[in-house]
Amino acid sequence: MALSATLFFAIGGWERTRLKAMFDPQAEIRAAAIHQRIVTSLEVLGGVGAFYAVSPQVDRQAFRILTSRILAQHPEIQAIEWAPRMAGEHFPVSYVEPMAGNESVMGFDVSSEATRWAAMERARDAGELVTTSRLRLLQGPSGQFGVQAFVPIYRGGQVYDTLPARRDNLQGFVIAIFRVRDLVELSLVGLKPALMDMWLADESAAPEERLLYQHQSRPGPQRDPSGREPLTRTPFMWTTTLDVGGRLWSFHASPTRAFFTVHHTWLPWVVLSIGLLLTGLLINILFNALRRSAQVERQVARRTEELTAEVAERQRAETALTISELRYRRLFETAKDGILILDGDTGCITDVNPFLVEMLGYPPKEIVGKRLWEIGPFKDIARSKVAFDELQAKEYVRYEDLPLQTQDGRLMDVEFVSNSYRVDGKRVIQCNIRDITARKRAEEALQLAHAELERKVQERTGELSSTNTHLQASYEQVRRLALRLQSIREDERSGIARELHDELGQALTALKMDLLWTSGKLPAEQGPLPERMTAMVSLVDRMVETVQQVSSTLRPGILDDFGLLEAMRWQGREFQERTGITCRIGIELEQLELDPDHVTSLFRIFQETLTNVARHANATEVTVRLTAPNGRLILEIADNGKGIATAQINDAASLGLTGMRERALLLNGRVTVTGAPGRGTTVRVEMPYTASTPEVAA
Repeated sequence: MALSATLFFAIGGWERTRLKAMFDPQAEIRAAAIHQRIVTSLEVLGGVGAFYAVSPQVDRQAFRILTSRILAQHPEIQAIEWAPRMAGEHFPVSYVEPMAGNESVMGFDVSSEATRWAAMERARDAGELVTTSRLRLLQGPSGQFGVQAFVPIYRGGQVYDTLPARRDNLQGFVIAIFRVRDLVELSLVGLKPALMDMWLADESAAPEERLLYQHQSRPGPQRDPSGREPLTRTPFMWTTTLDVGGRLWSFHASPTRAFFTVHHTWLPWVVLSIGLLLTGLLINILFNALRRSAQVERQVARRTEELTAEVAERQRAETALTISELRYRRLFETAKDGILILDGDTGCITDVNPFLVEMLGYPPKEIVGKRLWEIGPFKDIARSKVAFDELQAKEYVRYEDLPLQTQDGRLMDVEFVSNSYRVDGKRVIQCNIRDITARKRAEEALQLAHAELERKVQERTGELSSTNTHLQASYEQVRRLALRLQSIREDERSGIARELHDELGQALTALKMDLLWTSGKLPAEQGPLPERMTAMVSLVDRMVETVQQVSSTLRPGILDDFGLLEAMRWQGREFQERTGITCRIGIELEQLELDPDHVTSLFRIFQETLTNVARHANATEVTVRLTAPNGRLILEIADNGKGIATAQINDAASLGLTGMRERALLLNGRVTVTGAPGRGTTVRVEMPYTASTPEVAA
């Protein structure tokens, strides 16, 4: 196999050398053709410069005749221009051929663009043709780059020896624009397709500006024309460099897949296949010879391993059995329950643990070898025999409360559990006996305590029920008394309001009329007396307004005359006018039939809420809604103020909130206050209500 691999790689190396020897001459021919075309084009441009040297005064017609022949012979030249030197180192384009399609460059100052001016300076100082880096062509076919060539023209048609002389005697530049793709493709006309990819790059330019031309025949996405280096170098890539107008261009060529498909041979793979076939035959012969020997050795080794495993497994089983017996004996002897081991067929006791011997007080010799119903503690022979028969049938028997008598005559209660299982094919019965005397005594005591507790709970429940009945009656009396006090207080307020309005108001009105009459009777020459009378009339007017405000505060007359709904609307308007806070009243009832106590309480809660808003909320708007859904009357007042904190809601010192809650509570209602800092406060009043008229939207 090593010989086959060696021959394969050797012939493969020879194959690569042969293919490279075929490819390199083709790439060299194309590079030479491109170089020759570039040299010829640049020499033609030098001829235009020579024409200027022998004819200092070249007019537009002569320029057209000279350049039209050159453009016809060299289609890769897009345009030829003449840019004479003007004052201030400006070089505007004076002539351009062909004119069609290039009108926009006429008068364009070529030195105004930094890249072109740098090339012009190099051409002027060197006295030679200089080219620029790649340019994006605006005219002509898209998708290709161009370069500009500058030929300096000096006075007298000569190239001066010194740099100052060349700069002083510069007359202008002959400029040519070359299309790189056309130049390359015209160079390759007549050559047989060589199945290669080609790139032309300007090595003097920045990496992102180097690519001038590419011809990529590989399938798949084409390279970006403005890309980076043409291609990663491979052993088959052929590269050379070209000097083009003072810039270093590089030509790269790489064979395509079709090139290898056409020219490669299958000789390395044939050699490798034959070598692998011969190697396989030799390996098969050796393998068959060794396989028989290996089979015998494997059979001997496998049988040896099986015997070793059997011996080890038997030893592990014996060890595990010994350990298990020791654990069982330790558990059997240290268990805190009594344990009897019986023969499952005869019922004879074969073993007893120390705990049972100590619990019953019988020595082991009086227990072992006897049947269960033959020993003193289990003297109920009939029951023991029935239990033994049941255990043999079901393999499980359990007694929760079995009385036993010890050897010294003590009675105890035990829990008796028997299980039947097989050991080495023989039926064995294990009886677990647990002393539950203490637990049973505790359960009996617990039952007695529970019965006593039930009796005391019933007695206490009766006492609490009686107390609750008295409390409810007392609460109802207090509630009625509070309602009566509130009604009396409102009646007193109404009476005081009427007295103020009727008596004091009428007296003030009469006083005002007397003052006006007296003021009219005073002669004009009384000095300051008329002014004093006018001031007294104004004072009486203010007293009348104060009496009206006090009367309304004590008991608004609109509440008695027009009811709660109109009183709330009036109070909202008065609040808005007094505080400047917008108050929106939304009442979803056409009319509201309530007893005077409910009307007064609701209105007072409404008044107190608006007062709190004006004092504490810093709000700009209050929204009031009065609804009566599902047998409940709901008054909701919300503001957009700073919000109330939870501590303030539950503060016992907040007398206003406490008063509102007490008023609602007396009418079997409740007041809920919610809010958060910065999110406003909402007061919600709920109380029972049975509407006698349907609800409609206000």
